[in-house]
Amino acid sequence: MASNANSTTDAPAAVPEHLKDRVKASYDAIATEYNDWTKDHWHIKTQYLDKLLGHLESAPPAKGDSTPAQPRRYLELGCGAGVPILDTLLARDPATTVVANDLSTAQIDLARSHLAKHGAGRVEYAPGDMLALDFPANSFDAVIALYSICHLPPAEQVDMFRKLGGWVKPGGGVLVNVTNEVNKGLTLDTWLADDKGWMYWSGLGPEETLKVVREQAGLDVVETAVDGGVDDTFFWIIARKGGGVST
Repeated sequence: MASNANSTTDAPAAVPEHLKDRVKASYDAIATEYNDWTKDHWHIKTQYLDKLLGHLESAPPAKGDSTPAQPRRYLELGCGAGVPILDTLLARDPATTVVANDLSTAQIDLARSHLAKHGAGRVEYAPGDMLALDFPANSFDAVIALYSICHLPPAEQVDMFRKLGGWVKPGGGVLVNVTNEVNKGLTLDTWLADDKGWMYWSGLGPEETLKVVREQAGLDVVETAVDGGVDDTFFWIIARKGGGVST
């Protein structure tokens, strides 16, 4: 989560060298501080997760489709320690399986610990750069990315939306949040921890992000909101692949 400060120029900010390595190193170093701090945001995450699931539940079956419902499979990009999103999904339905992605090795290790109670075979761990992930088309009932896509440079965010649009099944959904203003590239040398919290954020802004979601990812936007605290307001998007009602 980040400040939504605007860049003062129209030109894209230079992407810092070794960006992914530096973000990974920071999240590895501040995992404890970050996870303690983000507990205050669990309620808003689960609130929007419920909204997403409500849209999936209300989706009519495809015309002529008499195939029995299959267990749902979800992907979270930037899952952190696996709470609250993946933990909630796994607890609510014993047939659900998930894929847990995070750039931080420390966070993935914590997720393994937190989610082990749900049993073997229900969680696939996919550590590393989310943009480097590769899944077949129509792999997931939903893809969730909260406070994570904003760590990609703007051009990579477009690529990421395009990929996740392909990964979602027809009728499936996407829940993401992004910066609520155009942010051409912001870095902080100290974030959450005085000596080890270097961090980077960027954002296309709500208008451009919605355009990308519709035109590049091929998704129908069904709900948007501006939500969060005083210093971390984000733009939230729920979208569906096919059959959605655009807003």
